[in-house]
Amino acid sequence: INNLYTKYNNFKKIPSDFYKEYVKVIQVSNKVWEEAKKNNNYELFKPHLKKVIEVTKQYYRYINNKNNLYDVMLNEYEYNIFRQERIYVQKHRLH
Repeated sequence: INNLYTKYNNFKKIPSDFYKEYVKVIQVSNKVWEEAKKNNNYELFKPHLKKVIEVTKQYYRYINNKNNLYDVMLNEYEYNIFRQERIYVQKHRLH
């Protein structure tokens, strides 16, 4: 429940106008990706991928602009595990 509450609070930090743009960029890029994949044409998708990366970074900056962007993004999927901890865990799994 705490994780759900955190996600809800994070979502509230994102301005609605930006979120509408974000969703539109993702939807358009998905359509272009299908076409590019079908025609084996990465160049068609490339500018859309750049835009997806830009808006995704901005999305996570709205959530938390104080911490390292990678940590903020990682926290979305691995709650409360940050970059240094993950590196430590991965390093010790190999041995």
